[in-house]
Amino acid sequence: MPAANRIPHTQALSRLPSPTANLNQPSSFVRSRKQDYENYLCILFFPRHLQPAQYALRAFNAEIASVRESVSDPIIGKMRMQFWKNTIDQVFAKKPPQQPIAIALTSALETCSLSSLWFKRIITERESNFEDPQYMTIKDVETYAENTASALLYLQLESLGVRDVSVDHAASHLGKAIGIATLLRALPFHASRRRLVLPAQVTAKVCSFVMTHDETMH
Repeated sequence: MPAANRIPHTQALSRLPSPTANLNQPSSFVRSRKQDYENYLCILFFPRHLQPAQYALRAFNAEIASVRESVSDPIIGKMRMQFWKNTIDQVFAKKPPQQPIAIALTSALETCSLSSLWFKRIITERESNFEDPQYMTIKDVETYAENTASALLYLQLESLGVRDVSVDHAASHLGKAIGIATLLRALPFHASRRRLVLPAQVTAKVCSFVMTHDETMH
């Protein structure tokens, strides 16, 4: 493309919504959540009429994922999760509370068919991690990723009208990869909170290797 016809990088970025503009809109909500900025950018490439449902789903996921870090008491966190379980029921009954994400999800249901099962699965899996239990096996980590990242992909596929066993199978593997990669990216953060998120199956092998190595060296 001729240089004269290119949009300057700064000008292209200026077309993105302001992080502080109209935070009641799901798109702006996701835009303001640093942990999901990549998906915010990806959704910009969706056809415009498909974007609202995607933003609503991602905003929901960002909200649920942030609960643990936004409360100091697990009991309060569980109360918030119960609020969201009740909210999902209200959304599917078309009687959402006056909450921006709930309203956006209700609007999404007017244009696409979604399963409440996946919403509840995401909430339940996130809630089960409030007590910071260490995963015992790699399979446990895969289960966590399946019930969070994969479940969200299933919802996105449903919102696009895609219902295919082969596609769901691929989404399951992709979601597990995304979930595990996200967990690994967050290792420094979890370490700063004195959390051990690597499965015991892995850490036990590492500890055994280190001890054996030290004994050999001495």
